[in-house]
Amino acid sequence: MKVYIDGAFFAEEDARISAIGNGFLKSKCLKECLVCRDGTFWGLDQRLEELRTVAGELEMEFSWPPGDIREALAVSYDRNGLKGKDASMTLILCEGRTSAKAEEVAEKKKNPEEAGAEGGENSADGGTPEEDLPKEKKRLDDTGCTILPSCIVLCERREQKAEDLLVPTKFISVENFPLGSDILQWERHCLGHLGHELAEGEARKKDASGAILVDGDGNVSGCTAGDIFVVQEKALLTPEFRKIDAVAKFSHGIIASDDRQIIQRKLSLQDIKSAKEVFVFTHFDGVLPLTSIDDGPIGDGAVGSAVKLIATDLPKKLIAASKGAF
Repeated sequence: MKVYIDGAFFAEEDARISAIGNGFLKSKCLKECLVCRDGTFWGLDQRLEELRTVAGELEMEFSWPPGDIREALAVSYDRNGLKGKDASMTLILCEGRTSAKAEEVAEKKKNPEEAGAEGGENSADGGTPEEDLPKEKKRLDDTGCTILPSCIVLCERREQKAEDLLVPTKFISVENFPLGSDILQWERHCLGHLGHELAEGEARKKDASGAILVDGDGNVSGCTAGDIFVVQEKALLTPEFRKIDAVAKFSHGIIASDDRQIIQRKLSLQDIKSAKEVFVFTHFDGVLPLTSIDDGPIGDGAVGSAVKLIATDLPKKLIAASKGAF
């Protein structure tokens, strides 16, 4: 696999990020998993819009033009020999920064008489002098170093087809830890992510495909694998905790049909256990049937006819609704 980092490609073993970057030191980093089918990223525009929102919650400036990100994905897809193939791609956006040494070199370049023998294009630390940066990308952190927006793309051939996922799937339930109302937005985001990571760890211990998070009142407050839906005759029920952002609007638009509209409301763990059909939707895998929870079957424990129909129609609806074909 060739790893894309800021316009250059590296072998996996040679790919590096700066140890002094804010992405590493301060977790100023965004990660998104994407699927490319038939040369099209599913819901790419909506995913980028959501990344911009999350960046704001993390008090992180979103300095990456969508066109540049789209180009990075396209070039990575092509350079890894994936043209015309399905691919899994990981997009990482993080804040790097120049080192103090790089700032000194940049200052000496501005004052050649003081440069002496130390002048040069780049610092020994690999930093980029500030004067070489486009003006619109110059931004200083609280130590006076220049912040550099960095884009990393990992991609590989995706062998698994959507139809391969239509198999019975086991989940577990995990009690979510409560988040106080007095915490900051970025703290809420980070703790929520930590809760998901811990729940995923519990699921792996029990050989389950994912976990449903439940609050102190017994209501569903999250799902590690994606958005959860309960199938009813005239509706698809989904928990109301999920905010309707750009990604959710896109997902709901392609999952809903004339026969079944999506309704958000409180869903208890018992609602999930007593349902006839339940599925999880993720842009990465599509429709994932949920047929067992806490070792008890949902419905008859098999993939239901409604879920099969939704999964069968999904790929063509996603491709038609998505933008960003290469």
